[in-house]
Amino acid sequence: MDERAEGIFYTDAEYTVPEQPPKRRVLPIIMTVTTVITGISGILAYAYIGLLVAGCFSHIGLGEFAAKCVFDGVVKKIEPVTESYEDPVYESVDDEMNDDTSQEKYVNIVSEDLSCKDPGFVFNETGYDTNDLSVEVSVAVPEYREGSTVLIIHSHGTESYSEGDTASADENFRTDDTEKNMIAVGKRFADTLADNGINVIHCTEMFDLKSYPDAYNNSAAAVKSYMERYPGIQYVLDIHRDAVIRADGDVVKSDGGEGAQVMIVCGTDSMGADFPRWRENYVFGTEYQRIMREESPSLVRYMNLRNASFNQQLCNRYLLLEIGTCGNTLEEALSSAEFAANAFARLVRGE
Repeated sequence: MDERAEGIFYTDAEYTVPEQPPKRRVLPIIMTVTTVITGISGILAYAYIGLLVAGCFSHIGLGEFAAKCVFDGVVKKIEPVTESYEDPVYESVDDEMNDDTSQEKYVNIVSEDLSCKDPGFVFNETGYDTNDLSVEVSVAVPEYREGSTVLIIHSHGTESYSEGDTASADENFRTDDTEKNMIAVGKRFADTLADNGINVIHCTEMFDLKSYPDAYNNSAAAVKSYMERYPGIQYVLDIHRDAVIRADGDVVKSDGGEGAQVMIVCGTDSMGADFPRWRENYVFGTEYQRIMREESPSLVRYMNLRNASFNQQLCNRYLLLEIGTCGNTLEEALSSAEFAANAFARLVRGE
């Protein structure tokens, strides 16, 4: 009977140690070399990708890259289309040399009525159903408490307006002159609220002055600070002006016949913001729109419901107002700011 133990075979006649196969050293060497090459290739690939990303951020900035991901389609930089405009034709070389503005291109400013024709319609860019919000108006618009304060801020304080019927194609409708930009519009709004007996704080910092992409982060920090210092703040209004530019480069002036038109923008939690009460805030905005339409329907645009929150999760009643477009004049915007402020005073007082 054969017995086997540890590779030694026993037979009735004799035993022998089985011949061991020769050790193969080539395969481990090949595997080692392959691993080293793969590792080096991976490191070089990551380094290359890192250089591409660094180059991208150095070109547009990390903040702008993030802003594009979160606010693209809302936070717009104005870049008028100028391809359809041709350089003027001159009869002589002397004419071209004597004309210092020969290379300057212009875009037209055209009037357009953007008012809300259907009070029940909303520019809803989310997946939510605005017809099924289950929020009572009495909850969204609570009874006015004496001493309640309105905070006015400007995430894009440098936004400004036009000054004529045409504008340079290079015009970005921005200025740090606080007598011509959103700070002036906010001041008129704040003064009108004060005239109505409403407590108001007007933050005159231009949060987009140093960094446009960081504007909302900076204004959020300011709102938090103000609310900590002034517990009476019950309402926050972030006042902007809109930019409406046609495909052919024409700049649109919102014209309801009485001045610049006003649009309310409400945010949601659709992009992940911790904003469970956005529906309540939205109903608050619709009531504000209703009151403005009662006073002057031609000055009110459609409500805009967006995926981003625009910091509105920071306060229970927080709205973004677009007063006019870049095609409107400052005077038209100031007039509409006064109109919108009077309506807001009625809203918070329940009148």
